[in-house]
Amino acid sequence: MSKLKLFSIITVLSLFVVVHFLIILLTVGPSNPISMTIRPFLITYSSVFFAQNWHLFAPEPISRNSYVYMQVKKENEIDNNEERWIDITNPVIHKNNENPLTPYNRIVRIVEGMVTDYYGQHQDEYIFKYKTALEKEKNADQIEQDEIAKIIKEEEKSKNKKGEERLYRYASSYAKAAYPNERIEAVRIRVMIYDTIPFSKRNEADIEPKKMDDVVLEWKKINDDVIKFF
Repeated sequence: MSKLKLFSIITVLSLFVVVHFLIILLTVGPSNPISMTIRPFLITYSSVFFAQNWHLFAPEPISRNSYVYMQVKKENEIDNNEERWIDITNPVIHKNNENPLTPYNRIVRIVEGMVTDYYGQHQDEYIFKYKTALEKEKNADQIEQDEIAKIIKEEEKSKNKKGEERLYRYASSYAKAAYPNERIEAVRIRVMIYDTIPFSKRNEADIEPKKMDDVVLEWKKINDDVIKFF
């Protein structure tokens, strides 16, 4: 390899490393005019492998458990029996618990992200805090505040649509794996949200988490573009 070619490779790699860490710094650092201007790009770049938010910590810790179920409609068969809902959340969690150093660790977080998007909730810390402030306090510039609230509402609708589409893709992939020798026509999704059990009551045998939401979506044609989940 010539010295010029080696120098070119080293230069390109060095520039990539510098740009990469600059992007990560802007993503995780305090909000500023530059980071807010290019925030869509920052989120797209960093969320591929490095998705992270700080809702695990006080004062806004995660306070729910989400579970996704599916039903399948096979060719020439209608399956509407609610007792036959297939859990497509806990098996992945169990696989991850057995060995966190596998792709299941990423999949667990992806499923939770789908549910978060479906409910139109924000994982972006800046928007999360700003929305909370809007709900708690009103200022003199009500017109500007209403416009910003409208923009956030539109974004929530967009997130809901994307979250629902991804849930159906996930269910389609799982259905193909669960029924490899059968033709699946459609899938239906159910999302159940439960409140978390307080740590102080974790050992009480008779305590059950409170159900916060239970949504059953409509039947949709199975997605032919996705591959089997496993």
